[in-house]
Amino acid sequence: ASYTRNTSSWTYPWVQEMTCISPWNSRGGHTRAGTLITRRHIIHAAHYALHAGDQVRFVSETNVVYTRTIVAAKTHPDYSPYYPDIRVAVLDSDLPVDIKHCKLAPSNLADHFSDESDGHACLLLDKEEKALVADLYYIRRHIKYVSPSDSQRLAFSETIVGGDSGNPSFMIIGDELVLLSVRTWGGGGAGSFLGDLIPDINQLISDVDVV
Repeated sequence: ASYTRNTSSWTYPWVQEMTCISPWNSRGGHTRAGTLITRRHIIHAAHYALHAGDQVRFVSETNVVYTRTIVAAKTHPDYSPYYPDIRVAVLDSDLPVDIKHCKLAPSNLADHFSDESDGHACLLLDKEEKALVADLYYIRRHIKYVSPSDSQRLAFSETIVGGDSGNPSFMIIGDELVLLSVRTWGGGGAGSFLGDLIPDINQLISDVDVV
């Protein structure tokens, strides 16, 4: 397993922030994506689950590959297809400091926009690890994205398809990647809004830590 980051990517200024994104796991290969939210915990889609014993990889800014094994995982107890479509797993050891976990969106994210559907750019990953651009459409229980209307953004846009599930969607705020959702639906892309689920995510972290 070896990986080389694309230094020409539009996202390269945030390369260390993007080390939270796992490009591979032993169950789904380049599918069934997971994203690091603490030094030892990942979040992914409940409907496209990873399980205890699965291995996941992370890649540092300098292309060093770290492999960890999932010890335990738990789906949101209220999950009913397809909400809340989240599952948290704990790894067998912390990732080193050159792999940076991401922040979760705040619950009041929509309050920061005069109109949330006013063309705010988001970063969406897919199973090919492409750094795609979509526009935010709305934030409710689910957060939904649409193809950009701006031609420059549109050049970095693709339809979300089968196998892209679980991949993360971010907003870049300052120098940080803020995780909005993990993928549930295709088309423009949509998933459960994580800002509304932070207490539940904290509880899932506690639950898998004592399994």
